[in-house]
Amino acid sequence: MKNTENLEKNNQTLESKAYLHIKEQIMSYKLKPGEILSEIELTRRLSMSRTPIHQALLHLQREGFVEYLQGLGWRVYSLSLKDIMEIFDVKIVVERIIMNEVALREASSKDQIRKCIEKMRNAAKKRDLDEWIKLDHELHDQILALASNSRAISIINQLNEQLYRFHSRYPPLDLAQRQHDHDIIVDCILNGDAEGAKKNNSESLIKLRDEMEYVLHKIIFPLTDYIV
Repeated sequence: MKNTENLEKNNQTLESKAYLHIKEQIMSYKLKPGEILSEIELTRRLSMSRTPIHQALLHLQREGFVEYLQGLGWRVYSLSLKDIMEIFDVKIVVERIIMNEVALREASSKDQIRKCIEKMRNAAKKRDLDEWIKLDHELHDQILALASNSRAISIINQLNEQLYRFHSRYPPLDLAQRQHDHDIIVDCILNGDAEGAKKNNSESLIKLRDEMEYVLHKIIFPLTDYIV
């Protein structure tokens, strides 16, 4: 029994290692949208058996990073315009729950959010896009950390990870405007204005959704067969 338990534990550890490795490869575009993944090749590259590789791919399939095609095997999932629009439709609804919860938290719990938005302003002024994008992700993580609805948090985390592939390759068209939108939302959060936080966050997401649609139609589609 003990040997069986140890084997199961080892498989779980290997599955986690495989999952994190493949996911990082997808997020960093080392594995590109539409690329076929070979379980045999992955077992060779990661020096592990096929079982944890297969389980890791099933996990990534549930998260929307890969898909299984009969006769072809696993493939890195390419987000379509419809996928991206649907992601934003869900974010607009679910993030209202997050904004409401976080805005109503004690002021003392929001210090990290205040510090992060100040760093973002400085990065925007310097036009340091890489730093701004990093801080943008940090800000969203800090906001989620103050929320208590675990299901809402899980949904938003998963959707944000899917969108990260897009954000990392196609930066904001108007950084100053994007920063301004963040400033307004964070001011509402810091001042306990839940209605303002919900309203302005929804408006910001709609603008971002429209910007992405523009980028896809005018810039990406003429240049490539895949999106992200």
